[in-house]
Amino acid sequence: MNASVPTHALALSWLAHVAQALWQGTAAALVLLACERLLRRRSPRLRHALLLIALIKFVLPPMLPLPTGVFSAAPPAPRIHAVRQLGALPSWIVLAIAVAYGVGATVAFARVAAGAWHLHGLRRRSFAAPRWAEELLAGVAREHGVRPPRLLASDEAGVPMTFGVFAPAVVLPRALPSLLDRDALRDVFAHELLHVRRGDLLLNLAGSLIAAAWWFHPLVQLIARRARALREECCDDELLASGLHDAAVYARTLAATASLLRERPPFAAAAVAEEPHALLARVLRIANGAHPTRRLGLAAIAIVITAALLLLPGLRVSSDNHFAFDRATLRALGLHHH
Repeated sequence: MNASVPTHALALSWLAHVAQALWQGTAAALVLLACERLLRRRSPRLRHALLLIALIKFVLPPMLPLPTGVFSAAPPAPRIHAVRQLGALPSWIVLAIAVAYGVGATVAFARVAAGAWHLHGLRRRSFAAPRWAEELLAGVAREHGVRPPRLLASDEAGVPMTFGVFAPAVVLPRALPSLLDRDALRDVFAHELLHVRRGDLLLNLAGSLIAAAWWFHPLVQLIARRARALREECCDDELLASGLHDAAVYARTLAATASLLRERPPFAAAAVAEEPHALLARVLRIANGAHPTRRLGLAAIAIVITAALLLLPGLRVSSDNHFAFDRATLRALGLHHH
């Protein structure tokens, strides 16, 4: 057998897998983005959950069926047929696609790694915050049931931000404690602590990794950005729903933070403010009397579960589905030589 066959066959198998994941993920993403748009007046927690389903769809195997899935309702997909169709492509095209994806993915993951390294360096170059600020953070952490993270100050930080999946740290711009009053600083700390409690630091990282893997797909990039923005609104709602913070004071705190905004926080950091227009939208939402909730209601939970059961399962496969290229598959593709 030609020595190049296994490599070509492996590339064809990968391409068939990506093609199936691509059209299923795109269809699910369009549906869920439309639902998120239609539900724009509902809780950001619900809309965020729907967008998480869209991201998860791009990670799950496309041939993972369940009776509840809309994709699983389609006739069984003989993988060998899909691979045979792709096998009609010249080998150089298959190789070019694989190389182009590899180069793009390498660049995308390198950017994620560079962001992580930047945060590591920022943490190393930061210094301890004033003692009174540490005590204030500890008090707010007790109020919200969160273990207080390390508090640092930095001349490099444009806005307050939190990062570190396993060892969270809150980093403040050096001048911030002298620019905000005590109530405003309590709001800043509460927002950052809620990111920690909700697990947003891990979600930010996961979203960045999924977006890097699907670097060529504009919908994945859009969903990852939108989900990150909704996590900010979720923290706003949880903060106000706690009853420990005044909505008017918090809106003024967000507006004051906007004047400090110098740069977008790195990918895995969670911040009080990320972009001026997004911050303004959050201020207006609070000023217009949004009704914050801390948990999803039963109706919202039902919507999320239904969406997951319908859209996450993949296609059924027939008995001639081959994930490995054995002799029978190669013979069917016309690639087997004695």
